[in-house]
Amino acid sequence: MIEDKNKEQSIIESLEKTNLPSKTLLSLTAQAIHQFSLIQENDRVAVGCSGGKDSLALIAILNQLQK
Repeated sequence: MIEDKNKEQSIIESLEKTNLPSKTLLSLTAQAIHQFSLIQENDRVAVGCSGGKDSLALIAILNQLQK
């Protein structure tokens, strides 16, 4: 349990240091989500995060789109 909390905190700290995704990347992601009906209103989305660049980028993008 403590290991999970440490990893979670590490991921949060990495996200805070990461620059926000570009508007182009946000726009393309939003278009794909809409075009393929990937996420509907009131859906809950779970994202597995390894701590790699791709999963951190996905979390940052989805976080920005949520706002």
